[in-house]
Amino acid sequence: MKQTNYKGEWTRSSDTPSREERIKAHEEFEASELKRMLDDSWKVSGAKVKRPRIKKEIQPRQVVVTLGGNWTVKLSFEEYKQRGDGLKIVMKIY
Repeated sequence: MKQTNYKGEWTRSSDTPSREERIKAHEEFEASELKRMLDDSWKVSGAKVKRPRIKKEIQPRQVVVTLGGNWTVKLSFEEYKQRGDGLKIVMKIY
């Protein structure tokens, strides 16, 4: 019985990283902050949790307020903060 000895290398998928790339990625993980936190008994709560969006409060440049009932006055926002205690804001201009 004839035996055939093939000489060559195993092939793999093109998206499989080479051994050197895998070792480099592992060394980066070993030096990472995530590895340190996991070693300090931190727990992973969820990987797909989105970060909460931070909404910055935007102050208007001007406001339109009512005086009495029929009168409307346009004031700057700084002036409204100083003097507008009892005034009702009708519109904010950004």
